[in-house]
Amino acid sequence: MTTRPSGRALYGIAAALFALLLLEASRTFSGSAFSATSMIERALFLAVILAAAGFSRPERLPDSRWSVPRAAAVVAGAGVLAALAGPLSTSIAPAWIAIGAFFSLTLAAGSAPARPGRNGARAILVLLLAAAAGTIAMLAVEVESRFAHEEIFVALEALLLSAVWLSLRAALNVVPTRPTPRGFRLHPRVLGPPALLLALGALVAAIAAYQRSFSARDVPTYPGVSPQTPFLCGEGRADAETFDGSGVFAELLSRVEANPQRTPPEEGMLALAAGDPKRAAAFRSGLLRDVAQGRFSRVGDTKHWQYEASLRAYYYPRLRAAFPGLFTPQDERRVAAWFAAINRRALTTGLDDAIYGLAFAKRPEGPYENQENGAGLLALLEAGELAEPELSLRNRRYLDRARRGWEARFRNNDDSYGYQPEWINNAFFQSLRTGRAPREAMRRSFEWLLLQAPPGGIPLDYNAGVPPLLPGTAYLGARLLRDPSLLWLSGKSIRAFARDGLFLPAQPGVEAAIELEGHSPSAGSCLLYADSGLPNRVGPLAPDKIVFRDGWSDASAYLLLNLRFAGWHRYRATNAVVMLRQGETLVDEKRGQPFSWLLPERRLFRDKRIPREYLNGLLVEPTGFAGAIARLTGFGGPWAQDPPHFARVENFRTGADADHSTTAVSGWRGWSHRRIVSFFHGGGPIVVIDEATGPPGRSAAVAWHVEGWPDPGRMRFRLGTATDAELVLLPLDAEGGAVEARAAPGVPRLDVLYRSALAGRLSLASVFLMGRWNGARAEVRRQGAEKSLDISREGERLSVALP
Repeated sequence: MTTRPSGRALYGIAAALFALLLLEASRTFSGSAFSATSMIERALFLAVILAAAGFSRPERLPDSRWSVPRAAAVVAGAGVLAALAGPLSTSIAPAWIAIGAFFSLTLAAGSAPARPGRNGARAILVLLLAAAAGTIAMLAVEVESRFAHEEIFVALEALLLSAVWLSLRAALNVVPTRPTPRGFRLHPRVLGPPALLLALGALVAAIAAYQRSFSARDVPTYPGVSPQTPFLCGEGRADAETFDGSGVFAELLSRVEANPQRTPPEEGMLALAAGDPKRAAAFRSGLLRDVAQGRFSRVGDTKHWQYEASLRAYYYPRLRAAFPGLFTPQDERRVAAWFAAINRRALTTGLDDAIYGLAFAKRPEGPYENQENGAGLLALLEAGELAEPELSLRNRRYLDRARRGWEARFRNNDDSYGYQPEWINNAFFQSLRTGRAPREAMRRSFEWLLLQAPPGGIPLDYNAGVPPLLPGTAYLGARLLRDPSLLWLSGKSIRAFARDGLFLPAQPGVEAAIELEGHSPSAGSCLLYADSGLPNRVGPLAPDKIVFRDGWSDASAYLLLNLRFAGWHRYRATNAVVMLRQGETLVDEKRGQPFSWLLPERRLFRDKRIPREYLNGLLVEPTGFAGAIARLTGFGGPWAQDPPHFARVENFRTGADADHSTTAVSGWRGWSHRRIVSFFHGGGPIVVIDEATGPPGRSAAVAWHVEGWPDPGRMRFRLGTATDAELVLLPLDAEGGAVEARAAPGVPRLDVLYRSALAGRLSLASVFLMGRWNGARAEVRRQGAEKSLDISREGERLSVALP
């Protein structure tokens, strides 16, 4: 005779399956491949949690005390020991045990029988326990990984885990409570104060760790680098082309005029440059339309509106002075009231300010700290006499409290090439108010852009968050510094923008042509150190980039190596190649799609949202809490997303025939990684050697994202569409490794992944063969204890010593 399960049992089974379904849905959303084996693993994990919670669930006694089974003490002890052992282990098992124990104990507490008439209080307690389950689990991941994940996705993952907890509680509630006569007896109120104190202590510690995560205390130094010499460069081949200041200015204006989304600042720039009353009238109409709509003066926009408002504050007084009578007295009163409303709103704090205040360890204030947009706006309101007297005092207090702009640093703290021009504009705005602009900091702020610029003037947009502004910024630098190299860069980049159909926004400070001839720079490969820290706190000079450069002509070879994962707008590119070019881009970073389901200002695919595997560098497996949560929900993916803040520069040297660098990271999930780059001049090969050692039983990989096609059967890939180039992967271990190459549909785009065959070790040479070296032979030679990588073709031979 068979018995049918009761409705209560079916309810419990359905709740448990729903918890498993939530985890599987999360993994699918995260891009994890489905695996029946791993699903069974997660099902067993949930079953163990339910079993442990069932054995640990207390019974309510007649005197309102709880009788807690001794099994609860065993579960708690196992969880504490596992949490303490986790940092000492490279296995995810301790993290599994700690998370499972925490979920079990909170489920047991949340499933204890309620006192009669206290169902409302019990519901609140259950919701608090669910929130704690998700939040504390994700805080453990973030503290362990130095808050390396995107905050919004961490919050969503915490909500998911809370939902899983609630589903498990529903499943646990169908199991009847068994008497526990030999359990520990205590009143539940006794647990309240210690639990609350523990939670508050954990929260305070997590906040402190969050604030420390944006910058490192111990910043690697390098001989010869100092505040006076932050850039170390060799000599390169200059480009023969020259540019005339008037011609570049005319082309700059044509790119602004061709902008189909011209706003008042663009009309203002064109009006001042040409002295054109029609353009001035267009500026007036656009500005009064902004006034009528109340733009930038109403709640609803993100903080970046302060930069857009500052552009209006820059051009308005200049148009009034250049075109008397352009604005009527009534117009001027309306505009003055509008700027007063903007000023008032800029000084008003909101939720964004609380978030930034928490991260930056400062009192919340209205002016936007990122790229110093708030300081730029307030400075222009003061310099243009647009601030009301009662607001002016508050403006000056904010501006005078701490040095900013060129008086404090030369490099915006964001790890993004695109934000530096915006920061330069705000530094320029602040100098208009103070009349001070330290020339060395000003020069370096433009030089930082110049030394990274690829040959041919193409826009460099790693970790892009704003439209490219390089041509106008370079022209501003040429005007302020009378620098022929910056004028040359402006001319080159304008031409590249026109070729690619890109338009330009207004560029403050550029209203007239300069009489100057632009000449190519002659700097070669460079090691760049730059300011670190946060927008409100300047950090020490830190490793930033290494630029390998054969010359400045369009066809010159170029490689950019990133050395950091620090700052506010940061991305996980420590010791990763940003770009490799020769005539065209051969290696780039994989691009992602904006998240359309987020608010418009949150959709950009940038910063910590860019997975490590989308970059060109070492990949290692996640361990600890990050590894456990990745296996459970897919969060973070199959690779660790928390590279060290900075790579250590062990060696950088330039020469007539080749330039070399050795950069290293250590302590990354138990791994140490050394990346050696040999960059041969004259169109010679580029060799990248990766040596990594890690925990036994753990695997690593190297990712490359190339413009090219695979050559079946070999570790060789054709690169480019108009360039003769190849990538050859040469394992340096006798055991070799495996290569995965995924092609993008319809375009010559490959995502190449080399996996080492050895656990705990990786050794790989990536050889880029270009020009006459295309098709060359690459092999490892051994002579006694020494070994080298030899590249040969038609009587020519190059040799690179191997570690």
